[in-house]
Amino acid sequence: MPTLPLTLAVITRNEAGSIARCLDSVPFAAEKLVVDSGSDDDTVAIAQAHGARVVHQDWLGFGAQRNFATTQCAHDWILVLDADEYLSPELAVELQRRLPQLIAGDAPAAYLRRRTIYMGRPMRWYRPSVGEKLARLYHRGRARWSDARVHESLRFEGAAP
Repeated sequence: MPTLPLTLAVITRNEAGSIARCLDSVPFAAEKLVVDSGSDDDTVAIAQAHGARVVHQDWLGFGAQRNFATTQCAHDWILVLDADEYLSPELAVELQRRLPQLIAGDAPAAYLRRRTIYMGRPMRWYRPSVGEKLARLYHRGRARWSDARVHESLRFEGAAP
């Protein structure tokens, strides 16, 4: 599969059970980066086996950890996923189709809709699960993560997308 100038960035600690699926769901990313904060399970070995470059960084809090990850990325466009998140095959195809246009433009970020799955089934009555929009794809020169220790969010240069 052809790659696009995009880094998939994932922060981890003891995510051996989910990191492979996360990394494998973005086969078109030219780089896969895992910033690990001290796993004592097989997270690092699994991430490396699935094509990720692994960097160690002691835990700084969610926002600061994501900002650190941003500094380690080889590409300006970055897709951030949590280790227990993954792209559906349909979303992966759609992103691969739309990413060249996004890269050529001047938008700071793009929103993705998240669907929450619990015990193998979509959560129907949990409000965010019906299509919570999250800015997870961004240009590192046009957006920065808040320094919040939890519930971090992207801050945009200029107008928000």
